[in-house]
Amino acid sequence: MRIEVVQKRMAIGNKYRISVNGTECFFAKSKLLRFLYEATLQDRDARTVVTIKKRFSLLRALYDLQLGNGRTFRFRQKSLLKPVYTCANGAEQYEIFGHRGRKYSIFRRGRQVAALEKNKVVILEGDEFFMEADDALAQELLCGIVLIIDNIHHAHTNNNTVSIDFGNLLQARPCDESWKPRLNSEPGTDRAMP
Repeated sequence: MRIEVVQKRMAIGNKYRISVNGTECFFAKSKLLRFLYEATLQDRDARTVVTIKKRFSLLRALYDLQLGNGRTFRFRQKSLLKPVYTCANGAEQYEIFGHRGRKYSIFRRGRQVAALEKNKVVILEGDEFFMEADDALAQELLCGIVLIIDNIHHAHTNNNTVSIDFGNLLQARPCDESWKPRLNSEPGTDRAMP
């Protein structure tokens, strides 16, 4: 599955268009005039499928990601120096690793399930993220993770006409450039229930 997240910068707040396999499926927007970041992800029928709320934390990024079915995942930063995060709800846990540059990998049960890359140059518009992921994963959860990563690393560039993102300098583990997503028809796929 291929997910593309395209940000439209606004004077205050951000809006996003999200496509899955080339079809626009979701829209997201950050709420205005909030002390802490808050955003909603809606499907094409304007139903809220994800709500993201940043929690107060002095040193580490901490967010709640609530899915439309009521399940809440806690997204937290594990390292102060390296871009390493977890997104967990009970036993269901994802690990997110930032690599040198603008790439991220998402792991579930010790196996890579998604790869994410952000655009380098932004002129007038906003950030763009491109993700390849196993078909069996929950699209809404992956989109929520992308919105949080955008808020953590790129919220400060909102008013720039042109910005260049050189990405992360440190990494906890190297990027596996040869990784490919699993398709539904491949053995070993299991639906990650949101």
